[in-house]
Amino acid sequence: MATLAALPLFARLELPVLPAGFVYLAGLAGATAAIRFASGTLLSRPRAAVGIAVFLLVLLGAADAALYGRSRSGPEPSTAPDAMIEPARKLLAGEFPYSVDLREHAPASPGIGWVALNAPLTLVGFAPLLSAIWLAAAAAALARRAPPAAAVFVALSLANLHFLRLSFVGHDLFAFSCALVVLIELLAAEDGASPRRIALLAVAAGLVATARVPFALAPAILAFLVFRRDRRAGAWFGLVSLGTAALLHGAMILWARAAGSWYQPLHVFGRAGRSGSVLLLAGAAVWLGASLVVLLRARDDRFAWHAVAWLVLATPFATVGLAELAASPSRIAGWEGANYVAFALPVLAAALASGMEAGAGEADRGGIGPDSG
Repeated sequence: MATLAALPLFARLELPVLPAGFVYLAGLAGATAAIRFASGTLLSRPRAAVGIAVFLLVLLGAADAALYGRSRSGPEPSTAPDAMIEPARKLLAGEFPYSVDLREHAPASPGIGWVALNAPLTLVGFAPLLSAIWLAAAAAALARRAPPAAAVFVALSLANLHFLRLSFVGHDLFAFSCALVVLIELLAAEDGASPRRIALLAVAAGLVATARVPFALAPAILAFLVFRRDRRAGAWFGLVSLGTAALLHGAMILWARAAGSWYQPLHVFGRAGRSGSVLLLAGAAVWLGASLVVLLRARDDRFAWHAVAWLVLATPFATVGLAELAASPSRIAGWEGANYVAFALPVLAAALASGMEAGAGEADRGGIGPDSG
C-alpha cells in the first residue's frame, strides 16, 4: 500500500512510475528487514530505543516546519490545513464552521469533533506539525509498555513516502491514524477498567472518528474488540463513542440547514459513487468476509488489536481509492485516492512494531528462534 500511494509522487517527479515503484518496494523491504533485525538489539536497550524515536521525531518536526512554508507558496497548495484551521476559526467566532470557502471551492473534509480536538494546535500555528505531534503521541503510548516498539513504529512510519509527503503539507489523515493508535493502546491496557474511564475513552474516540464521516467505522471496530474482552464495557464504549460522533455530525447538519449552508464533510460519500467500479463490489465482499473472520478469531493482544483495526478499517477505503485509479489510470499523478489507500498504515506499523517486540522478547526467553526447537 505504501508503494501504491507513492506512485503519484513518482509521476509528478517525471520518473518512470513502475520501475521507481519496484525500487521503492525493494527499499521498503530492506528497511523493514533492517528494522526487524535491530528490534532484537533495542529490546535490551530501552533508553537507546527512546533516544532513536525522539531523534526521528525531531527530524520530522524540523522537516515539517522547514517544508510547510514552501508547500504553501507553490502553485497548488494543499487545502488540507485550511480545512482544519478555517472551520475552527469560524467555530471560535460563533459562526457556522462550514461556511468556509477554500481554494478552488474545495469542500472541507474534517468533521467538527476532529477540528475542535486539534484547534489548540491549529489555531496557534502548529498545523504544520500535526502529523509529527500525533506520531509522537502514538509513540509515547507504545513506549509506555515497550520502548523498542515505539522506535520501530516511528521508523516504519517514516519509511512511508506518502506519510512524509502529507506531513510536509500539513495534512491531517495520518494524524487521525496515529490518534487511533493512541486509543488502541489505551483501551488494550484497560482490562477491567471502570465505566467512567471507558466513557472518557469513548468520548475521545467519538471526537477522533469525526475526522471523516465514514471513520465512524473506527470506534465500531474498537467497541467490538473491547466487547470480546468485556461485553458490558464494549457495549458501553460503542454506545458512547458512536453516539458522540453521531451527535456532533447531526448537530452540524441541523446548524447547516439553519444557516442556509451545507455540512461539507458529507461530500466524501460522493467518492464511492463516482468510482462506479465492479472493484467496489468485490472489495465489499472481501472486506465483509475478512472482517468477520478476524474480528471473531483475533487474539487478545496488542498485535491483534492493531492488525484487526488496520485490516477492517483500511480495506473499504483502499477499495474506493483503487477503484478511482482503475477508472482513470492515465491520471495517476493526480490520484487523490492514494490518501485512502495509505492513511491507515500507521496502525499497521503499530501492529508490526508490537509483533516484532513480542517476537524478540519470546526469542530471548527461548520461545522463538532458530535454537528453540
